[in-house]
Amino acid sequence: MDRSPQSSTYLQRLSDIVGPDGLLFKPEEVELETRTCTPFRQIPDCVVYPQSTEQVQQIVALAQELKVPLWPVSTGKNWGYGEKSAWYEGGITMVLNRMKTIHVVDETIGYAVIEPGVTYRDLNNYLKEHKLAL
Repeated sequence: MDRSPQSSTYLQRLSDIVGPDGLLFKPEEVELETRTCTPFRQIPDCVVYPQSTEQVQQIVALAQELKVPLWPVSTGKNWGYGEKSAWYEGGITMVLNRMKTIHVVDETIGYAVIEPGVTYRDLNNYLKEHKLAL
C-alpha cells in the first residue's frame, strides 16, 4: 500500500472513517482551513473531522500504522497551541469541533464531562437552559 499522505488508498481509508464530508484533502481547501494568525505555519496533508470517540481511535490507529504525524485540535482557535497549524509539515490535522456532547454536569461538585468540540458558549448555554447555578 502507498503510505504517502496523498495516495488514494490513504485518503479513502480516512474517508471510510469520517465520511466524505469529514475530510479535506484538496490543497486549496486544506490551506484555507489551516490558516493561522501565528507567525509560524505548516500545511498538513489533510484535515479530518471525526464525530465520535470511535472515529478518533480509528484515525489514531491509521496514523500510527502509516507513520503519519497527527495534530489534534478541539476547535482550532487557540493561539497558544498553534490554532490549526501543526509544528511540523504534512500529516493529518484532526479537528474535533464536531464532537459537541455534554455528557455530565454535576452542580453539587461543580464539574462537567464534555467532548472537545464543546465551547465555553455551548457550556454556558447548557447551564442557563438547565438553570444550573454554576
